[in-house]
Amino acid sequence: MGVHRHWLGDALSISLFRKEYKVPATVEIRPDGPDDGFTYSDGWMPFWLVAVVEGGVRFPLHPLLRECLREWGLSPCQLLPNGYKIIMGTVRLNEVLSINLGVSDIEEAYDLCKSAEGHTYYLRLRLHRTAFVTALEDSYKYAGEDRVFVRGAWEFGEAEPSTTARIPRKIGVPPSFRQRRELARRNRWRVNSDWHEKVRKYRGHHCRAAYSLLGYTPHYKSFLAPRRVTGIDSVLHGEENGPGTERTQAPVPEPVTVAIPSGTPVESGGQSPVRETAATKRAETGRRRLRQKFVVSSESRSTSSSEESEVEMLRGRRKRFVAEDLSAAAFGGTGESSVPARGADVDRIMSAVAAVEVTAPGTETVPEATDDVQSGMPAAAERGYCRGRRGAQAG
Repeated sequence: MGVHRHWLGDALSISLFRKEYKVPATVEIRPDGPDDGFTYSDGWMPFWLVAVVEGGVRFPLHPLLRECLREWGLSPCQLLPNGYKIIMGTVRLNEVLSINLGVSDIEEAYDLCKSAEGHTYYLRLRLHRTAFVTALEDSYKYAGEDRVFVRGAWEFGEAEPSTTARIPRKIGVPPSFRQRRELARRNRWRVNSDWHEKVRKYRGHHCRAAYSLLGYTPHYKSFLAPRRVTGIDSVLHGEENGPGTERTQAPVPEPVTVAIPSGTPVESGGQSPVRETAATKRAETGRRRLRQKFVVSSESRSTSSSEESEVEMLRGRRKRFVAEDLSAAAFGGTGESSVPARGADVDRIMSAVAAVEVTAPGTETVPEATDDVQSGMPAAAERGYCRGRRGAQAG
């Protein structure tokens, strides 16, 4: 038995339930019994009681909810409560923002996933997508499996044609994602970036919190942990784990505990009363990693500077080799041309040596060897000149 069971406890409670959740007189309601199942039977259709009290479901059903159940091939009790909150929260956003998000837009942001039970399904936020509805509970065990059965004009309104397709009455299996996307293409559906941008920037209703959009008092003590988003823009703006990046199903091992003061209003606007300390810590972690990335970049630049210094040193060595070869040719030594040939101009050889020695590292150029130099040092000068040319080209 869940926390909302008291709404269906007796005739007086049922009448209050009809008044509170605007159940029309054309719709009959009754609580579930021990022998009742989860599908349509004898004209009665079951709905999760929490989907009406917290999920925003009203009778007759909203067209967007009918379209989702019909295209996904699910009977009402096959969709878990958080799925109803996402769909009806989208309806509320359409009204507030004057947009028209549909079932294909929901499929663009969420994946329809099969639960562990095998016959129920839930919506899970896709990576790098903005959550339409935030602050979803990480568990709905508090609600139990209480159901409310309805009969009569619960599906269509009076102004709707009778030829409108009905939602499934039995347990169904949804089409694959590829089949649903192909159907959307045939219907000429395209992503409306303006609508999604409006949703992402909307900070009213406590940043699109489910309890504020749908107008109920939250009974849960923890929210679903936000999914990690690796986009650098989100880290720079401190939105890596913001309310738009939450998971929408699957309990986490260590839920984020939040405190909601008693008597907290759930009207639209204002700041959220929830202190998302874990989200703040993760955002700080993202900023720290970003700073570390910049430090690594600086170290890379330092490494490049040291490499350039080594290159300059090698160029200086090449310059010294050229000068030694020219000196050996002019004044003797152990080289092949240690003694200048007859008629060599020693002054011109010394000028070449001085030009090499005073040139700045990395810009040395070896003067072209004249006939006198070539004749006076046929091996040493030629060897030094070629070595200098190779060094200049490598630099």
